[in-house]
Amino acid sequence: MSELADLMSLFKKEFILCKVSKGETIGLVTERESKPDYVAAAEAAAKELGASVFEVRIAVSVSDDVPTIARGLGSTGRALGTDSIEAESLKRADMVVDLTSEGIVHAPIREEILAGGARMLTVIEPPEILERMFPREEIRTEVENAARLLESATEMKVESESGTDITFRVANSPVGAQYGYVDQPGRWDHWPSGFVHCYPVDKSAQGKIVLDRGDILLPFKRYVEEPVVLHFEEGFLRKIEGGFDALLIREYMESWKDPEAFATSHTGWGLDPQAQWSALALYDKFQVAAMDARSFRGNFMFSTGPNRFVGRYTQCHLDFPMRACSVFLDGIPVVEEGKIVQEVALSE
Repeated sequence: MSELADLMSLFKKEFILCKVSKGETIGLVTERESKPDYVAAAEAAAKELGASVFEVRIAVSVSDDVPTIARGLGSTGRALGTDSIEAESLKRADMVVDLTSEGIVHAPIREEILAGGARMLTVIEPPEILERMFPREEIRTEVENAARLLESATEMKVESESGTDITFRVANSPVGAQYGYVDQPGRWDHWPSGFVHCYPVDKSAQGKIVLDRGDILLPFKRYVEEPVVLHFEEGFLRKIEGGFDALLIREYMESWKDPEAFATSHTGWGLDPQAQWSALALYDKFQVAAMDARSFRGNFMFSTGPNRFVGRYTQCHLDFPMRACSVFLDGIPVVEEGKIVQEVALSE
């Protein structure tokens, strides 16, 4: 069997989980950097399941107000717009498969597509990661249990021996459960995934986060080499202390010339034992979206920048998956020093 045939078979297994069926319409979103074999595999898999397929190819350019060093996670969506012919076509699809290099994640068009009932799946990672972290029922169960805990909590507190001590108000906060496929109308997910997150009450983050050696900086896709202290007041990152890693974070964020880049975005923790903390050291950083980093079991991940629930669509978005943190919801530990509290994870 050829590599493309193997890839098509893998996409077909994923699309079956996504309930792709005869008579449905599947829209593929692509750009110049999209993997041609992924486009071919997605089209073939959808057609084999009886769906019709169309492709929307987006031309993305760097505008004057966006640093040339990075496009940002919202750029592709902005290039697509919300009222173009292409956008209207995607809104009428039953499922949209996002095959762009950065993903249409933090852009208004995503919400408009989902609002119409379409399912939406982002696929970026190399085939080995798609296969190794292929969705499993037990991960979905844990992720959905964790989401229920978040939905009922009022406060998240995070601590670590390296000095992290921060609180977020999370009462009635939007919660996301990512387990790697979309089988319900209006649902978005990223294949692969295995984590839970919420968007804390805006301007509620208070305290400090200490990034220690081995924590991860995204989108830089590198490991922290020396401690960085991040000070938060009223939901905004106000001060960054440390050596080279601190300088890298500060210079990058400031380069966007957008005060909202320093706001708190989402927070949560990883649950997938198949995801590997060490993966970034083994792959070309330009070929991965770093879903291993976001999903490895027991991580605490917080983010800065966009929050569509309060209308903040800044393109500067950083994720910080961290090791060895303890996460508490209303005083109850769900992660202890980087280990999932099993009796909580499995509770209904």
